[in-house]
Amino acid sequence: MRRVMEPAMVLFLGLVLAACGGTGTSDAGDVPADATDLAERPDAAILDTPADTVDEDTAQPPCTYDQVPKGPADSTRTKFALSMFHWNTQYVAGGLISTWDGAPITACGINFGDDSMCEGWTDDALVDWIILQSFEPVLDMYLSHPTWGTTFECPGIMIEAMAARHPDVLLKLRAGVQSGQIELVSFHWSAQLFLAYPARDLEKSLAINDEIFQANCLPVSPVVFNQEGMSGVGKHAFMAEHGFSIDVIHENMFRYFQWGTTPWPLYKSRGVTVVAGMEEGLKEGPSVDPASGIQVVWPFFDDGEVLATIGSPYLAPVMNADPAAVAAYEALIQAWVDQGYTVSTIAAYVRDLTAREIPVRDLPPITDSTWQPVDTKGIQQWMGHHGSLDATWVFERDNDERTATYRTSQAIAVAEVLFASADAAGKDVAATRVALDGAWRDLLKAQVSDATGINPWPGEFTYGMTFNDAAATVVAQATTDLLASLGWPHATVDVGTGTATRLDDIPVAEAPAPTDAPFEVSVTAPTRTLDVRWYEAGANHVRMVAMFGPMADPTSTADPLDRRVTVAFPRYDDVLRYTPGLSDREVLEQPLSGFTLQADKDDALVHNVYLPLPNGLIGLGDNWWVIKHCATVHLAAVVNQAEGEARSVTFVDETAIPGESRTWEFSVFQGSTADALALANRINSFPVVTR
Repeated sequence: MRRVMEPAMVLFLGLVLAACGGTGTSDAGDVPADATDLAERPDAAILDTPADTVDEDTAQPPCTYDQVPKGPADSTRTKFALSMFHWNTQYVAGGLISTWDGAPITACGINFGDDSMCEGWTDDALVDWIILQSFEPVLDMYLSHPTWGTTFECPGIMIEAMAARHPDVLLKLRAGVQSGQIELVSFHWSAQLFLAYPARDLEKSLAINDEIFQANCLPVSPVVFNQEGMSGVGKHAFMAEHGFSIDVIHENMFRYFQWGTTPWPLYKSRGVTVVAGMEEGLKEGPSVDPASGIQVVWPFFDDGEVLATIGSPYLAPVMNADPAAVAAYEALIQAWVDQGYTVSTIAAYVRDLTAREIPVRDLPPITDSTWQPVDTKGIQQWMGHHGSLDATWVFERDNDERTATYRTSQAIAVAEVLFASADAAGKDVAATRVALDGAWRDLLKAQVSDATGINPWPGEFTYGMTFNDAAATVVAQATTDLLASLGWPHATVDVGTGTATRLDDIPVAEAPAPTDAPFEVSVTAPTRTLDVRWYEAGANHVRMVAMFGPMADPTSTADPLDRRVTVAFPRYDDVLRYTPGLSDREVLEQPLSGFTLQADKDDALVHNVYLPLPNGLIGLGDNWWVIKHCATVHLAAVVNQAEGEARSVTFVDETAIPGESRTWEFSVFQGSTADALALANRINSFPVVTR
């Protein structure tokens, strides 16, 4: 997650860049001679750094967290200085050079009118800059103070880049992690918007991570923080199932749902411990409830890239590490040490509080969300909400990117079932396994959050769609090859049960019977043509198809909100019923009265609940359910705080392409929770398809 730049800051940075000119890189940040463009990059995992590069006197280096040395828990400690560095080498996914509509384009040209400033700044070059300019100076600072603990969150894709091109940095990181000073956190290989997809996608990401961290002898902590600070109770259940025990959520998220409540030091949720924290200077009042007897400060809880390189990777061509910024942070920590604070890792903090027998309270109600829910409207920023800078409105295409990657997720799940059938039948499918593994990597890159981020530049959308198209192409061929290996003309594949059945011919479906809407649904699309139709789809099940055309003037950018397409369903009570992210096979019920949503300072903004709905399901009350078909419409559900007839569940795309038409599909079902869940999963997470 990157901070939103105010217009004045943008102007200031433009003047800085104009004054600097050229590429402005130092030796450490120079573009590597062998950096390649996105389309030329190899797909193979980089695991060639030896895992045993440690002191000869150490017979068995600690490669798992259980083996990492840990000091004894100290129940007398009451003052803690904690940190969370969120590192992300996909900060600008794809680098600062790309294409748009077949033509070359650069971030420098868009933002500052000078394409030449971005010359050479490929994806690899920018990743190298992040590692050398943002990451290494902070790493070195901590290693110079061995008694200062810290928590680094690094995705597996970043570790691969270190192993491939910066083994010296990797060695230093490994030393800090193996000593127990640096707590290494990693919950995904690519910086995916994982709450928007079936749990199997994150499971694959974690499996890739396991290989990378084991091969490089990097112990991973049981602590979790992750891209965009995404969290929720479904994630907590997923964590417990996969061996993670401590979730760190940003206080912005906690306070959004429990406004006016100061967090308790330790909460419990779905089998894991939850800790809430926020960087000093960004909050009002103490970090934890003073009644606990504990004092906690967070000298840093943010994108790691903004400490040593304050201007962020978007300014890499003219900015390198600022030693003064690192020194100021070092002095800040020393000041806390001088006041008696223990500079601790998060896991060690939890161990000390456990030894002190601090009560662990139940986590108050929250929903799936992100770490800046006011600024980003929860997860809607990545699923339908426009960016905050005028230029990005022209380039954002949230629904296109999220539906495309969802379709590829479904397709690869189908291919995996066919692969299992062919493998079980003794067919030689080794080459297909390699192809599918590569497709998984491409898909996980395509799901990167910044492809539909806060202010994505066109290259980030291109990055997502390029990798998605590559994955989809490979999966389509793999499916054809697997059917041929089985000797089947076609197959019926049930992803939910993992079974495939031979099918000689694909049956021709009967045309659906038109019907009336079961209740009033509001569909709006200013300046566009609209056609909404309803069809019978089964017992107590109807399907809505909304078709909208291009804008009347697709070249107009006078009011970008005219791009909006909105579908609003009525809500009949004030209970949330939805499937949380990473918990595909349950429906969670939570009364809205359990939340005290954050109040805006001037009471001008009424905040809502925003849900990703990875299987599309949300309840309306009175046994009515809506299921978005995620292959055609994959936007956040907006649950408002209105009362009576104004209550609604709304799906909004403010990034719909001005000059193009689209079709969205929804199912409306009346029946039991179990039947609604089964239907949603059959449509979305665990489809039954013919190939």
